[in-house]
Amino acid sequence: MFELKVEDFGFNGEGIVHINGKVGFVKYVLLGEKILAEVLKENSRYYVLQLKEVLSKNKFRVNPLCPYFGKCGGCDFQHISYKKEIEIKKEILSRQLAKIGIKTNIICSASDEYFYRNKIRLYPSSQGLGYHTDSKIITIETCKIARPFIDENIKAVNDFSKPYLNIINYVEIRTDDKKILINFFVKERFNANFEELSKNIKCNHGIYQTVNNKSFHCYGESSLEYSQELKIKPTSFSQINNKIAISLYRRLCEIVKDKVVANCYSGAGLLSLQMLQSGAKQVYGIELGLSEHLDAQELKNKTKLNSLINLKGDCAKVLPKISRKIDLIVVDPPRAGCDNLVIEAIKDSSAKEMVYISCNHATFARDLKRLENYSLERIELFDMFPKTANFEIFAYLRRK
Repeated sequence: MFELKVEDFGFNGEGIVHINGKVGFVKYVLLGEKILAEVLKENSRYYVLQLKEVLSKNKFRVNPLCPYFGKCGGCDFQHISYKKEIEIKKEILSRQLAKIGIKTNIICSASDEYFYRNKIRLYPSSQGLGYHTDSKIITIETCKIARPFIDENIKAVNDFSKPYLNIINYVEIRTDDKKILINFFVKERFNANFEELSKNIKCNHGIYQTVNNKSFHCYGESSLEYSQELKIKPTSFSQINNKIAISLYRRLCEIVKDKVVANCYSGAGLLSLQMLQSGAKQVYGIELGLSEHLDAQELKNKTKLNSLINLKGDCAKVLPKISRKIDLIVVDPPRAGCDNLVIEAIKDSSAKEMVYISCNHATFARDLKRLENYSLERIELFDMFPKTANFEIFAYLRRK
């Protein structure tokens, strides 16, 4: 056991200490606090420690709302006031930009602290369904960052699932704030009395099973409805914080008027639709996933938007075919960021403007450095994931 002082915080919000000349990382602490911690892992370069006791508290420390905080691995910052959490996230992004030689003003858009998440994923253990930590699964019956319709139905889903834990890979619960969809991702289809589960769900709902990427509707509602035009299937991607997603997309739609846009990683087409409704001249939606592409095509057919052109394929291969027509490129890649071929396709395009939306500040900074023929004009931090160390970045770039 070591008595230590927290000297700084890292890129994931963890506290930084020093032991015997080596750096140590410890979660759930704040700058300046004196703590007792024990070593969980040691190598030649650093220690990973577990907090045992806070001996002197930072003034921004608060009591966590959730009984599983510090155990389930879902949250990083429930011990911090939300104002301070935003400051830490802003500093993390500033440090990433400084590593690539950029110093700029960062605008921040805050969220609701709790009950914001419209999707959760629960994994099976011998005790029931829960969240996946580094080493084990912690069974839960409530989640205070999940939307109320999800939070109040976790226990019912958990109780129902217990006889089937050996064939469940995970369970996903999603909501549009009118209903929930419960999707059992399983090794093989199982027969169950889904009416019995239905009786214990406290809101309108639908139930699915998914095997090998093929979904089977089992009971109740069949889709989520985020707008009159857009209905999301149980496996399609959508942002997990509706309030912040609306704010982020509104920011993008401010700059699309009369422009031809390439929307890379376009998903089910919601953002493409919003850009057209905001005055974009034409939008090419580029998406590799078949399910998302089909959703986008269905959206196009419903709205009769001939100026929406959905192209299925890899952005690196599709973008060069249309690049001479494009005024603005929008990328919203997965956490791994854009691969080299996508970056080269963007650099070789005729697009004078670009928007990069990212949920990973490290890969964002890496890609921004590689886009050397674009300059960063504006950057904004959207807190899509309160109480975690993650956030969304909106960056507007112009060709040099």
